[in-house]
Amino acid sequence: MSRVIKRLIILSSVGLLAACALTMNASKRAESFRMQGGALIESGDVQGALDAFNRAIELDSEVAVAYASRGNVHRAMWNFQAAIADHTRAIELDPNLAIAYFELGNTHGALGDLEAARANYNRAIELDPAFPPAYHHRGNASGGLGDLEAAISDYNRAIELDPAFPRAYYDRGNASGGLGDLEAAISDYNRAVELDPSFPRAYYDRGNANTVLGNLEAALADYTRFIELEPVFAPTYYHRAKVREKLGDVEGALADYQHFMAITPIDDELSGDARQRIEEMTP
Repeated sequence: MSRVIKRLIILSSVGLLAACALTMNASKRAESFRMQGGALIESGDVQGALDAFNRAIELDSEVAVAYASRGNVHRAMWNFQAAIADHTRAIELDPNLAIAYFELGNTHGALGDLEAARANYNRAIELDPAFPPAYHHRGNASGGLGDLEAAISDYNRAIELDPAFPRAYYDRGNASGGLGDLEAAISDYNRAVELDPSFPRAYYDRGNANTVLGNLEAALADYTRFIELEPVFAPTYYHRAKVREKLGDVEGALADYQHFMAITPIDDELSGDARQRIEEMTP
């Protein structure tokens, strides 16, 4: 073998090694940007997260999870078509990536297409049968489509897989309430607030259920706790006023009606009734 040929072989090998090193370096940098994007999402810096995932994809355009993550950012920015495009690309790159189907389902759900959402949750569950959020979100889609029995079945499975899943208990409570089983609903709301004592909606809906069942002291406590957590949600003051009236606390009811009228942004049936009650209760 001539010296020239040997030198060409050596140079070719060096070039190949250098190219491999550059590829590995780009891949590591892409992974770093993906991790940075995830951290920025957690911190609430949506634009920063988008920039990070864009950079990650520029460096390595064949990583499915990068597209799935960027799709989440697009959805958070209400750019739903871009989100669908990214989630779809993630599935093209990895047809067995359950999280990509799950997130695509979430985006369809955000657009109100619950059938498409449920179809994608179905696929996510086929790929990963031990995926609690997929069952939970499929339950929400089924509930939104009026299939409360199917919703409860999915919430049951989510809770079996993750017994410390407060949102699953809460949504199962809502579904049970929708079927008229308020005792079951309250039981699930109880568990939701045990797991997450700062879960406003669980107190509010438990208050509503307790009101219907005549558990007025419990309802009063629930509405009061909700107000501590979410003091600007006007309807709670109206509902607490009603409970206080039934309990004979006229002064407290009047104060709640007045506060409700001071902060409610709309003129509807509730505000009309509150206005009338204030006139009747004011000396």
